[in-house]
Amino acid sequence: MEIRQEESMEVEHDKPGGGPNTSEKMVTWIKAPIHDPVSGDMLFGGASLNGESLLVKEVALVEENGCDVLVLVQYMYQRSDQSKMAHGRVLEKGCDTFLGNAANPKEVFLKENCIDFMLENVKRKVKLDLRLNPYKTDESAEFFCRNVYLKEKGAFLRIQKKELEQRIGKCSVCRKIEALVPQKLERGEYVYVKAMFLGKDDIKITHVVCEVLNVDERWVEVRRFYRPEDISAETSYEADLREVRVGFTNWAFEHDENAAKSFKLNHPNTEVFSVNCAVMLRNLMEMSGSIHYCISDTKSVSLGMKLSKDQEKKLPFWGEVQLIIGSLPEVTDGKDLINEHEWNRATTLLSYVDFLRPNFFLLASDKKLVTLPTNQIFRLTFKTLLQLGYQVRYGIIEAGCHGVPQAGRKSFIVAAYYDEILPEWPEPMHVSLCTNCDIGAPFRSITIKDSIGDLMLCLDWDLEEGFLYFKNQPVSWFQSIIRGNQKVLKDHVELNSKWVDLNWVRNKLFKEDLDLNLNLVRKQLFKEEHEKIQGLFGKLDWLGKFPSASPHPKPIGKLGTWSHPGHNRPLTVRECARAQGFSDSFIFCGDDIHEKHQQIASSVSPVVAMALGKKLLEAVQAKRKQSSS
Repeated sequence: MEIRQEESMEVEHDKPGGGPNTSEKMVTWIKAPIHDPVSGDMLFGGASLNGESLLVKEVALVEENGCDVLVLVQYMYQRSDQSKMAHGRVLEKGCDTFLGNAANPKEVFLKENCIDFMLENVKRKVKLDLRLNPYKTDESAEFFCRNVYLKEKGAFLRIQKKELEQRIGKCSVCRKIEALVPQKLERGEYVYVKAMFLGKDDIKITHVVCEVLNVDERWVEVRRFYRPEDISAETSYEADLREVRVGFTNWAFEHDENAAKSFKLNHPNTEVFSVNCAVMLRNLMEMSGSIHYCISDTKSVSLGMKLSKDQEKKLPFWGEVQLIIGSLPEVTDGKDLINEHEWNRATTLLSYVDFLRPNFFLLASDKKLVTLPTNQIFRLTFKTLLQLGYQVRYGIIEAGCHGVPQAGRKSFIVAAYYDEILPEWPEPMHVSLCTNCDIGAPFRSITIKDSIGDLMLCLDWDLEEGFLYFKNQPVSWFQSIIRGNQKVLKDHVELNSKWVDLNWVRNKLFKEDLDLNLNLVRKQLFKEEHEKIQGLFGKLDWLGKFPSASPHPKPIGKLGTWSHPGHNRPLTVRECARAQGFSDSFIFCGDDIHEKHQQIASSVSPVVAMALGKKLLEAVQAKRKQSSS
């Protein structure tokens, strides 16, 4: 660039009608200009507006299209027509994000968009506390900013120092936009192509893999690659289940006694405590000498555990925990009110984060945590994590996109400390039958037949030992992964439901008067609230998916179709476990079958947990690489 030293230049007074502000305003450049040979504009580092200085990297309140906008100035320039302009990144108030009224009224967020504006439209300068370190504060500032808000990704990321160190004339947002220019296809490359463009009418196949043969201005000639299932759905059962180890689970707190026993049996090296989490938190704070910071009710005090010295030595303290994982119960519908039970669980989990300060935090719940527009728990959870100095993002993940034959969807909130890298969400690996996967996926959907087809007529019952043994080999990749080295099958028993009535319905309903039998079925088996539920007494489809996991998978359950596709009975515990992605070696404890079904329905699918763990591992490795460079 050509640099010229010039004296301060006075700019003509604004002319009436030249912009939103028709009052006269004196604009004076107070920095030496730099000539940009690319645009031909004169660039400046600061200006005086009616005696008030405004410099690059400062914030201005600008009137744009009748609205007031906060802008972080990146650079100023003078066009060839003598227009006095500035370029900057937009700042958004917290109340204008999805946080709504839960946001801190003084907090603003950088956005990934920028604007050009006339200097005459600047109303005033605003003092902003730009916090690269969330704990270094300037109380005199009118607003503070510590994160970038990515609306499309549902994320708040820490501000990168390099984003604020751009040279005059450069904008970090503009550079990112330039990097998004579509890549040119080359012959010999491989792409995903929507199946409909190749005349494929099967809605179960949304994308196909193709090789680029020729490219011109408007058309691309490709050669399609067929997967085995494209030729014969009966002979291919490809899956992508790979174990990912991120770390070790050292401690687990679970209030349900049977769920705690199940966890201990499957994680023998983990210290498992069957205790109310709020009570355990109070004990932790008391042992660490921080009880004076603990605000607890009389019930928590009365339920306080008396731990032995050996137990106390095994408990975690500040700085020892890198990851906390928790879950919330099903979110209730209704008005914009906080359900006491849900919020108590959320505040307890957030208190663990506040006390132990892990590097990462993962919260799981049903999809309504995110989708309900009136859910204050979601907003307050985000606000709390941001105040604690965490970067946060939310999203909804469908289990079927990661290798299980299920339509269940759960919402997640993942948080990373400000000096960590926030993990991305895992990309879909399987085409889903339930949602429109526009971005494509490398593997086909896993079906019910893929998952439980080997449990229909492949078992021997040993009356002496009381076990079921496999007598054939798995017929799909999913089954081979789920079985592992397991020779004995446990929990292959169904609920003591009204499956006898289900047989009666199938055998007798159409042999006599249809209307009479329908009325009889309704009187005997239906309640009024069940009449509008679709799929009652229906059978599952071998080539379809299971509904969302249910604690009561029975013919008259609220989730509709839960009958075995080949037998006139409900699904067994093991079949439901496979629908979630649990291996056959996983042990469920419980006094009855209902408790085991409850544990399965309340859990996050292991394959989803595996996908999340892989992304977490990538973030940890990226941080290590960043620190070593």
